[in-house]
Amino acid sequence: MLSLFPGIRFLLSNKSYFVSHSLAFLPRSFMDRIGELEVGSYVEHFSKVLDRIKSTITEGREFIWLISDQPIVVGSVAGSSFFSQDLPVRFIFELS
Repeated sequence: MLSLFPGIRFLLSNKSYFVSHSLAFLPRSFMDRIGELEVGSYVEHFSKVLDRIKSTITEGREFIWLISDQPIVVGSVAGSSFFSQDLPVRFIFELS
């Protein structure tokens, strides 16, 4: 029965994380698709997150979209070390 609800399955399999992290700030369109995160992998330390972002950009074939709850700043310019000559890279974040 749980296989019919990937979002619930994802939330239950990561319940220790969601006990202390609210989903209330996420737009409804993200919540509707939260089950798609089930095939992803959790990355805990920020430096590993940056390595994963760089790896994603390097492996991209057509385009890259990154979403964050805050701007990704490396050095003096947001996204400066995530440069790609061949792929358009777009960052989506909320302006405060």
